[in-house]
Amino acid sequence: MALATITFVIGVGLVVLTFWQAYQVFTTPAAAVVGADKNGQPVQLQGIVDGVGNTVTRVILLLLMAGLGSIVATRGIRLFEACLGAPLDHGPKA
Repeated sequence: MALATITFVIGVGLVVLTFWQAYQVFTTPAAAVVGADKNGQPVQLQGIVDGVGNTVTRVILLLLMAGLGSIVATRGIRLFEACLGAPLDHGPKA
């Protein structure tokens, strides 16, 4: 029972961490992502490419973390069901 609870909490924690990281990614101003400074100098192409590449990488990692977190949380639920002895009804099977 304890293992099921710990597994579920870890999975939910990963999903919460994913949402927190996503919030930080999408609230970062675009000027900060591409490395624009406030002195009025033009933005370098390398800064734009690096900023976009970093953002795409972070979004892919967020998707991976969300998927893994939900899988771990589901595994915790399945372990909890096994501790109860009878699986919970998940609706009709297709």
